[in-house]
This record gives sequence, C-alpha cells and structure tokens, in this order.
Amino acid sequence: INRLEDAKNGELFAYYTPPVRFTPWILGIVLGYVLHKTKNRKPLLSKPIVIVGWVGSILIMLAAQYLIYPIQQPDYVYDRLACSFYFALFRTCWALGIAWIIFACATGY
Repeated sequence: INRLEDAKNGELFAYYTPPVRFTPWILGIVLGYVLHKTKNRKPLLSKPIVIVGWVGSILIMLAAQYLIYPIQQPDYVYDRLACSFYFALFRTCWALGIAWIIFACATGY
C-alpha cells in the first residue's frame, strides 16, 4: 500500500501541478507571438536550417516518447538522476518539437 501511495503522490506532483506545465505554455505563447508578428511575410530560412529543424524536432519528440521505456520496465532499478532529467525535460522537448512543426507548417517550410 505504501508504494501505491507513493505512486499516487508522485503522479499528483509530476502531472497535475501548474509549474510543470509552465515551460510548454511559455513556448506556445512565444510561438504565437512570433507567428503573429510574421503573418504577412515569410521568414527567410536557409534549406539546411529547415532540414535541421525538421530532423531535430522529430528526434527530440521520439526521444521524449521512447526514453521512458527503460523506466517503465518491471526490473528497472530506480536512478534518481536519470528520472529527474527525464521528467524535467520531456515536456519541454515535446513542446519544442510541436512548436517547430507548427512554425514550419504555418510559414510554408
């Protein structure tokens, strides 16, 4: 029962508190502002920048989804540093990937 309570408390802290959603929210606000300011003109990006943006966003989003796999295994030995890095960064990485996709599609890249 203690592990169940720990899991419940961890879920409440890691998923439902507003501060953990702040960075993706700010990224969305900044992206909206940039798109609003550039809505009448297409930003000039070189082809290598566009390729790096697409490949980078896909890799970041895949990493955000699949780096959790070892942590979800039943025989996983808890590593505080690895879990802390993952849970601190995966929302931001996912938001960066989505932000690039929205920016690239909205500006024609």
